[in-house]
Formats: sequence, structure tokens, C-alpha cells
Amino acid sequence: MTPEVEQTSPLSSFAVVDDCITTASKIKARLVARKLSWDENAATAMELFYTGNDLFHAGHYDQAADYYAEASALDTTELIYPATWAALELKRHRYDRVEIAATLALKIHPRFMSARYVRLQGRKASGLYKSALQDARACLRINPESIDAEQEIHELELMLQNRVQLAPTSDNENKHFEFQSDNLTDHPHENEVPTKFSAEDWSDTEDSMHVGNDIPCRYYNHNGCARGEHCKFSHAFDVFSVRDRLGQNICLFYLVGICKFGGRCNYSHSKSALPEDGWWNEPEAVRQKAESLESLGKSGFFRQEIVKKRKDWWRTTNKGRNPFQKQKKTKERRGGIPPTSEYSGTK
Repeated sequence: MTPEVEQTSPLSSFAVVDDCITTASKIKARLVARKLSWDENAATAMELFYTGNDLFHAGHYDQAADYYAEASALDTTELIYPATWAALELKRHRYDRVEIAATLALKIHPRFMSARYVRLQGRKASGLYKSALQDARACLRINPESIDAEQEIHELELMLQNRVQLAPTSDNENKHFEFQSDNLTDHPHENEVPTKFSAEDWSDTEDSMHVGNDIPCRYYNHNGCARGEHCKFSHAFDVFSVRDRLGQNICLFYLVGICKFGGRCNYSHSKSALPEDGWWNEPEAVRQKAESLESLGKSGFFRQEIVKKRKDWWRTTNKGRNPFQKQKKTKERRGGIPPTSEYSGTK
């Protein structure tokens, strides 16, 4: 008995070729627009940086930091922008911004000792000794002969030992809470492939940077969203995604092969519009990225990021009320009468 052979219609082959041609033409058209936008923003970022330098020399440090931050956001290829921003924020004792700025610099150059050391000092000053120790050990791995890194490791290990012995009194209650969130990693790892940016990574439309409620829009990342910047969901890329050349956000976990949602994922699972020379096509880089993501997942970073975004959105849309806290029952609710308050905690 002859086994049945599945026959493929010639039309399906033409459809695949047609899709490839359509994708290529769309990418080419967007790349032209992105290149113009990229050049404009690079020039603007340089002007902002030099203005920040003038403000710094004039003693206006807070304003200078704002200009450095804006330059870092506009041009994500220049290491000097976030590195200078991080150093200034450390001088101003604004350690949350030190973490952001130094991490941006490390994404551009993971082995840049100055940025990692600045982030180490920011974490240490915040009482995040365990997290600072991660960066100190990374500095020593980068430069095994670094005496400063050895001293920092020794000092931080002593601080961790002494911290465990602290009694939870009212004076150090806030510090005790801070210790509980002391789970930051050395991300990005010093051996991780640097994040490469080019005009292909820049979005040419305001719609593609629309944040909304920070929850990714499934329609935008798959077949396109008809609501544009009026959509209540987010069209912007975030820590969970990579932007492709069509402006869609590709699932970071899909690229390393550990996405659990499959076809239900809000992010795109297509590599067709990603650059061919990206880290996602390099097995060793994919392995390193997967290890980094798993480490961040175990530390609770992604869960904290999601909860923080949703809380921020709820507070802005519900006049500061926190939906994650149970609402107290009122007499009206117990008696079966609808509550008179604006927000009852139910839809």
C-alpha cells in the first residue's frame, strides 16, 4: 500500500515569496524614515550634552543631569552620555538614577569599569550591599589585579555580616525594608554581547513610542493596532522585548527559547523583520542572554517590574487609590446598599 504524500499547492509557495517581498519593501521604506529621524536625534543629543556640560561648569548640577538624561535617551549609542549622567547623579546622591544611567552605559559597553564602579557605589550608598557585591566581583573578574575591587569586596562582605546582626528597631526599619529588596544582579554580565543600536532600531513614528498603561498591545505587535496613539495599551518596547525593523516588539523570552505563552504571548514571535547580524542568531550570545534572563527571573526582577508598572498606572487613573489592597467594608455594603464612594474596588 503506497503511503499518502501530502501535496503542497504551488500557490502557497508564491504566497510565501510574496510575503517576503512585502516585508522587505516595508522594511526599506521604514529604514529611510528612521535614518532621517536617527540623524536628527543624534545631532540633538549632542547639543543637549554640550548644554549639560555648560550648566555643570556653571554649578547648575540638577539641570545638567536632566540634559544628560535626555541626551542618553535620544542617542543610545554614545557611551559618554549615560556614563557622565551616572557620575553626576552619584555626586548628587540620587542613587535610583545612578542605577538607571549606569545600567544604560553597561548595556552599550558591559566591560566599562567606570560605569560598573559608579553603579557599585550607588548601590552601596543605598544600603544594597548584596547587589553592590555583585558589581564588585564583576569588576574583579574584568581586572583581576584591581586592588580597589578587592577592597570593595572585603568591605561589602563585612557590611553584610554586620547587617544580619542589626535589630529591627524603629530607627532602621526603613533600612530593613530596603534590605529585603537587595536582590539586584550584575546585569548586564561583563561577558555579555554589547547591545548594538543603529538607525534600524530607531522608531520613526510617535505611535510606536506610545506607552499607554504599560501593558503590551497584542494587536500592535501582531497585525497592527487601528487605535494608534489613542490605544490604552502600550506600543513601546520594554525590558521584555526587542524592537524589529517594522516597529513591532519581539518577545525576548521567545528569542532565547524560553517563552511559556506561545501563541498567547502579547509580543510578536517572528524573526522575519529582525536584523540578521543580531545576537539572536549567535548561539553563544543566546545562551548568555538566556542565563541572564533566568537569573533576573529568579531574583524577582521581572515580577517587581510588572507590579510596579501596574501600580503606577492604577494610582494615576484612580486618584492614588491602590487596587492591590482590599477595600474596607462599609455599612452600606454590609446592608446591601451600593457604596457611595467613587471607587468600590469592583468593576
